[in-house]
Amino acid sequence: IRDPLWSRGLGDVYKRQEIINGNSACLEFETEMNGLYVNGIDLITWNDEGKIIEFKVLIRPLQAVNHIHQMMGKMLDQLK
Repeated sequence: IRDPLWSRGLGDVYKRQEIINGNSACLEFETEMNGLYVNGIDLITWNDEGKIIEFKVLIRPLQAVNHIHQMMGKMLDQLK
């Protein structure tokens, strides 16, 4: 049984693998949202002081991207 990394609105998120090299990291994760399988990576770069200077999230498959796009649109509308 795997322990989820976190569980906030995205379902249980599980780490698949982690690659760290110098001031950058690639973290692969997976989850399920409303019956859709989501697989993605976080690409993180930090400076010599340890502050994150770049953070990218890549997600697949396309159905998951579309679902997250809709969710984010609703969240942004609530902020208006």
